Amino acid sequence: MSKSWIFICIVGLCASCTSRYGAGNVGALADLETNVRLRTIKQISDTLFDEGRFLVPTELRKSLDIQDYDFLDYRNYYLEDPPYVYMVTFDDVLTIRMIYDVRAERWLTRESGLTAVQLDSLERRFELAVIGDVLKRAKKMGLPDSVVWRKN
Repeated sequence: MSKSWIFICIVGLCASCTSRYGAGNVGALADLETNVRLRTIKQISDTLFDEGRFLVPTELRKSLDIQDYDFLDYRNYYLEDPPYVYMVTFDDVLTIRMIYDVRAERWLTRESGLTAVQLDSLERRFELAVIGDVLKRAKKMGLPDSVVWRKN
């Protein structure tokens, strides 16, 4: 096989990684500032998911085409009215990686025209809904502050 053929194949494979949301192109829309421990958010989120809260509907999950993210520690949160799906990762910070606008049937990105004002609004909505519910549940469970809050 010639070197030019190998080069063409590699370029073709790389170009196909950008055509949909797969492992090759997940970025970060916003890092959220929170003093709540990420471990607490994850654990209580999993409990809320088990209860059906923030769970992405099955029919929507199939159409989102989110795949190849096994290397990320992430959760997908579904917020209704208006419906959006937030893909959030838990590394050193809480990061909104992607947001799917269910009504428009598209991913919101800076490239698609997502403005700073819109992103700020979507961030606040996530914080109020998800972080707010996590804190309410932590209080209801009687978790001590040392489990809920990070040390500054």
